[in-house]
Amino acid sequence: MPITVTCPNCRESLEIPNELVGSDVRCGSCLEVFPAVGPGGLARDVPPPLPEPAEENRPRKRGGRRGAVSRPDASYGPIEYDPDRKKKQGMGPAVGVLLLILGLFGCGCCGVFGYFVVQTMDPDYKEYQPADGRFVAVFPAEVRESSRPTGRAGGENATSYEAKRNFVQENYFIYHVDLTAEEKKDPTRAVDTLCKGLVSANAGTELNRSNRMHDGHDAADILVRLPGRKKFLQARVVAGDGRGYVVGVSVQNNPDGMIWLDAFFDGFKIVEGKKDEKKDK
Repeated sequence: MPITVTCPNCRESLEIPNELVGSDVRCGSCLEVFPAVGPGGLARDVPPPLPEPAEENRPRKRGGRRGAVSRPDASYGPIEYDPDRKKKQGMGPAVGVLLLILGLFGCGCCGVFGYFVVQTMDPDYKEYQPADGRFVAVFPAEVRESSRPTGRAGGENATSYEAKRNFVQENYFIYHVDLTAEEKKDPTRAVDTLCKGLVSANAGTELNRSNRMHDGHDAADILVRLPGRKKFLQARVVAGDGRGYVVGVSVQNNPDGMIWLDAFFDGFKIVEGKKDEKKDK
């Protein structure tokens, strides 16, 4: 059965197995090495003291606890006896497996996130030209023809060329209308009328507009908030070659910072003289 000995250095009481009486033991509190003396002050034959361990091999001092016991170790010298040592050592592989699982999960999440970023910011634009050849544009998906209200007087509708990116819920479209004689004489007025018609047709609210030139034609960039939560429409309105063009994208969030939309707007070009070539034929 265990016996109780007292550390001569810190006076800490230690419980040790009976078979260690007479051996050198290390105090679990102050790390002092001393011979374990049995009851009545009698000790077994005490072997020569073990050499002091090198500083780098010396166990770190830990706060002592009541009832700590010690045992000798032939390969290391006297070390503190810890009943929970095997349990702690057994947790090493489990912790390694857990870290591996977390690492794989993290890599998977990063991969999904990276794929989402690439698919969002780097769409695969392909050139498109309608049957009449009046303009050239780039779209990120298959183009389909549809009918879209223009908001102009008389409830005029226009043929719209549209492509949807379902992954990020973006709808790209281009439609055009023939300008009136007055609008052809004053392209700035034509752009303003088209912008107002765009806002009206979508029951939206104009947030900002900036006049500009696009490929040598009067134009304007306009941002419209659509009905519903966080829905917007960014468009470039261009007046040229007797037509008014609306090049737009509807998105689920404010398009500020969506730099890939610039490629769509800048990829739109009016093919000059195409109408005259048909007349000549």
